[in-house]
Amino acid sequence: MNKDNTLFTKSMKKTHTIYMPDMLHYHNELLSAAFSLGGYKLDVVPEYEHFPAEMLSLINPSYCTCAMDIIGNLMAHLKNPDIDISKVAILEPQAGGACRARSSKKAASALPRSQHQYH
Repeated sequence: MNKDNTLFTKSMKKTHTIYMPDMLHYHNELLSAAFSLGGYKLDVVPEYEHFPAEMLSLINPSYCTCAMDIIGNLMAHLKNPDIDISKVAILEPQAGGACRARSSKKAASALPRSQHQYH
């Protein structure tokens, strides 16, 4: 475990919202129901038409479009003033592609920070 990571604890189920990118539309309802049954708050991040301008400077343009879209949507969503950034966890499913894993670390450092780090 990286020293910068904080484990998601059982007590956080009551206080934190887990945000998941909208990658596979047909899985969203199933995953939301499964997390809800476990007592977790899971919100699917919508697809945004426009991303924050600084996103492009944080991601190597040689990375895949999927990674850029996912990170851009998360950044745009977490900049919403209605979201308490100190109560956020991010679920980023891996599809087995190396580009998503490579690009996420650099861009994740630019996401608004709470007292907890999630990767």
